[in-house]
Amino acid sequence: MTTAIEQTVETYGIENWSAGYFDVNRKGNLIVRPAEGDPRAADVREIIEDLAKRGVPTPILLRCPQLVAAQVRKLQRAFSKSIREYDYQGAHMCVYPMKVNQQRSVVEEYLREGSRYDFGLEAGSKAELYAALSLEQSPDSLLVLNGFKDEEFIEMAFAGAKSGKRVVIVVEKLSELDHVLRIADASEGNAPIIGIRVKLYSKGSGRWEKSGGEAAKFGLTTTELLEVINRLKEA
Repeated sequence: MTTAIEQTVETYGIENWSAGYFDVNRKGNLIVRPAEGDPRAADVREIIEDLAKRGVPTPILLRCPQLVAAQVRKLQRAFSKSIREYDYQGAHMCVYPMKVNQQRSVVEEYLREGSRYDFGLEAGSKAELYAALSLEQSPDSLLVLNGFKDEEFIEMAFAGAKSGKRVVIVVEKLSELDHVLRIADASEGNAPIIGIRVKLYSKGSGRWEKSGGEAAKFGLTTTELLEVINRLKEA
């Protein structure tokens, strides 16, 4: 690698964000690889120049779905390794929060590659739930529902369960349980799984420290948790 190319790599901090997928070739052009460490690479400048010759105007958005697939495999390998290392007896059930990137091409590529590992989705709004219900998931994957849940949202969740999806409604407020039980009484067929978000009184440390403790914004208190358990037993 020449000094000029080394300076380019350092100037743009490529090693800090490329994750092994991007680099600079001998021409000084940015290249992208379909997987970390893959010897194959595409020259981004050549792609742009080729598109320009075809009359495609800038700005141009290039999508690299192979990177999504590669990251899915990398995530699965990491969890599989830790499960073996620590003799964990449970399972890893990954869900992708749709709020991160709702682009259909991104979500579909994630689901396509993740289907072999039963990777699912997480929706936190009606719009995200509508989108999730229209997508094909692995039969054993989860569709986890968080966020604000009114009666219409929960009715959609029941509709998703009836269609064969493994829907999990995460109850964060007692009012949400009221909606769930009322709709369940009037429904037939498959029902969603009920999950519970608990407000832990013990605090962690670091960036998410404020998400725990008595003043945490989300989750049920110990008293509310016991009430939920009793009401579900009686239902």
